[in-house]
Amino acid sequence: MHREKQLDRPNPAEARKTSTAGPLEALDHPQLGSDAWVRNLIDYRHFTETLRRAPRLRGDNPFEKRLAAFAAKQRFAYRDGRLSPDRIAPLERLEFWTWVPHCRDRDG
Repeated sequence: MHREKQLDRPNPAEARKTSTAGPLEALDHPQLGSDAWVRNLIDYRHFTETLRRAPRLRGDNPFEKRLAAFAAKQRFAYRDGRLSPDRIAPLERLEFWTWVPHCRDRDG
């Protein structure tokens, strides 16, 4: 049975210092808003870069579920025109980001 690598929540300060990927270069931009949103963005990027996939709502890992819920909330806000361009840009630079979620997990 294949086991996925267990992922712990990264230290956001470390993630900012060691990041070479570039998608979060402007995290200190005042228009991004709350620190919680920035932390979720950092956590999402760390998760996807480590496991090479997007987080799923189904499963036993509460950290993964939280990130999947964060992504869903961003997609709803984007669809409804409530997501600012300053938040859209960093999301679109994430390697595993899509505005339309993949629904592969719905069957089981």
